[in-house]
Formats: sequence, C-alpha cells, structure tokens
Amino acid sequence: MQATDLDAVFKLLDDLHFNGRLRESGWKIASGLLHRGNGRFVRCEPDSYAYVLHKRIWGLTMPKARMILVDSRLLAEAPALRMVLLHEMVHAQVMTTQGNRTPKSAHGRRFIKELRRIARRGEECLNSEVRFYAKGARPAARRSGT
Repeated sequence: MQATDLDAVFKLLDDLHFNGRLRESGWKIASGLLHRGNGRFVRCEPDSYAYVLHKRIWGLTMPKARMILVDSRLLAEAPALRMVLLHEMVHAQVMTTQGNRTPKSAHGRRFIKELRRIARRGEECLNSEVRFYAKGARPAARRSGT
C-alpha cells in the first residue's frame, strides 16, 4: 500500500464511522517506522500517546499536530492496519468532541464507548480491543466482586 492508499483508507473510515468530522477538524494521517523490533521507540513526540500492541508501538495520536501516525510495516497488513487506524481514530474523535485527554484517561470510558459504537457498526476487529480496555476500566469494586 502506498501513502495515497493510506489517505484513502483514512478518508473511507472517517466518512463511514465519523461522518468526515476528523478531516473537517484538521486530522491527517501519515506512516513511519515507530520501532526497530525490540519494543523501544525510535522516536516519541512529547505530544503523542502510543498505542502498544505486543509491546511495540504501532500507532500514535498527536493532538496538537492533529496527526495520526501508523507504523509503515502495517501498510502490508490490511487487517492490522484497520484495527490500529480505527483505534487511533477513536482517540482523535474523543479529543475532537470532548477535548484533549490525559494519559491516564486515554483508554477510559469515553474511549471504550466509542470503540463499542464502531464495533457494533461491523468493525469486528475492535471486539478484542473493547474486551481488553473494558477490563482495565472497571471500578475496583466490580473487579473484586464486592
């Protein structure tokens, strides 16, 4: 996949799930090498929140720059690219509609609610994301069974 194809996928998903609001709000997409394979950052902007999958960074959302960055190695992996891109687009959507987030709230209730909405719209690749983040977002009393 080429960068122009990535732009087309971003546009398609933005139109399909966000009614074009991300592009209207100035969000853009780019790709780059985010890690060397050992789980460490090649580069981390201070204005970014990392999406970590299997101890590696595959996507970043940079709110001040209104930029989503996905690892270029995902361009050859359409299902993984779709999941990572949707994950980052949900971050962008939450920031666009509800303001910037803190790292602590990055995967909080608003994020999970938006993931669920998109998963219900047929993006089954997000079901594992919903389960993973919903586990961590439960109040302590629910986890302990009290």
